[in-house]
Amino acid sequence: FESFYLELIFGRKRIKVGRHSIPYFIPLDVLIDKYLNCSIKSFVSTLSTYVNAYISRRQQAYLTQQSFKDILLGPIQSSFAVDYVQFHITSPQPTAIRLVYSDLKATLPDKVSVVSEGDEMRRKETRKWCKHS
Repeated sequence: FESFYLELIFGRKRIKVGRHSIPYFIPLDVLIDKYLNCSIKSFVSTLSTYVNAYISRRQQAYLTQQSFKDILLGPIQSSFAVDYVQFHITSPQPTAIRLVYSDLKATLPDKVSVVSEGDEMRRKETRKWCKHS
């Protein structure tokens, strides 16, 4: 895993962000405007949630690739943010699976689509994951 850094510049009245390595798809400007000069703790906590969710989704895709390489048809495809993941498996029949994470803070997909292929489209499911408290 790589490290991410964020340089904070403390001025007399405001805190600013200098250099950073936060991925471009994390809404850093929104987090800065909303939290940075009100509560550094909230800023860091929310930013951490985004970064950890991204790393978790990326690791899940990697582990799926490694664990199921015998039945995968090609590599797993995903967006840079790993909020859209698609892969195809051979067992028991060719099947396409698509995972969609509509919230970049999510570690579980909120939409899953499973399409079994054959002479005709045999089954299509879309499920929303329930969030348990």
